Amino acid sequence: MDINTCLATTESYRTLAYFSHVVPAAAIFVLALFTAVRMKFQYKSAIFFTFALSFSAWLLLDLTNWLTNDYFVLAATWAPLDFANIVFFLLLALFVRVDLFKKPLNGWLISTFLLIAAVPFVITAAGYSVFELYQPHCEMLGNDFLALYKFIIEMLAIVYVVGLGLLHVIREASSIKERIRTFLVSGSIFLFMGTFSFAEYYSTQTGIYEATMYSLFVLPLFILILTILITSFDTFKLGSWGTKVLFYIFLIFSGTQFFFANDVTDFLLAAMSFIVVLTLGVMLYQVSEKLQIVNTSQEALMHFIGH
Repeated sequence: MDINTCLATTESYRTLAYFSHVVPAAAIFVLALFTAVRMKFQYKSAIFFTFALSFSAWLLLDLTNWLTNDYFVLAATWAPLDFANIVFFLLLALFVRVDLFKKPLNGWLISTFLLIAAVPFVITAAGYSVFELYQPHCEMLGNDFLALYKFIIEMLAIVYVVGLGLLHVIREASSIKERIRTFLVSGSIFLFMGTFSFAEYYSTQTGIYEATMYSLFVLPLFILILTILITSFDTFKLGSWGTKVLFYIFLIFSGTQFFFANDVTDFLLAAMSFIVVLTLGVMLYQVSEKLQIVNTSQEALMHFIGH
């Protein structure tokens, strides 16, 4: 009798897979879509939205790998993972470049990034990103060259982000607020990239793919910092109404985690997450309101001095 090893090897992780994939995918996508629509898909918001789209696609593909019992579906969704991984790393690096230096990307940089992404695209489209199913563990055996290529690109993207951050801090030595914003931007993205890349490398070396799933729990911190940047540091100018909407959106998303709780431990984790999001969200909203009052007062003062 043929025992379906996907069911046997992933059943105990399926609740955790929902918890670690669905909520972050929905949250990052809604955050990016909301800012893009509010900013009328201007250059920077369009890049961030494209990153969110590619990363959400990776999350949904990876989630399917954990949920499916069909070997053909497993092969189809496993094959483009490395390509999607490289794409969202490149887009996130481009977002940092545009955000910190506040000018459009030049032609040679765009061409370089397109050439980098073309390599995994060709390998994946030609059907060489995965070779065969390792049935005992319900895993696809992948392309060693592509795995190494992905790791190198991830490391280069991390170095690129850190380098941009350090360069911008040096150039903006006179502005404390901008230096703090630069630290938050480059620091949060370094945390996200570094954690994700290390977990993926560990997974491919050991075959313990749940390590990547656990690394996704750093996402709430990454999303929270992005929200602070968007609402309090004018990364995207959304206004007070936009801040309120984002606050309620993430409160709802945090609350949906209770639907994935199957036991007391899951419920406690969901409750702790909800309380943290609620507390930090209230603090974020208060800071945003205070900054708006300060900005209004400064505008009034400048108007008075002008007269």
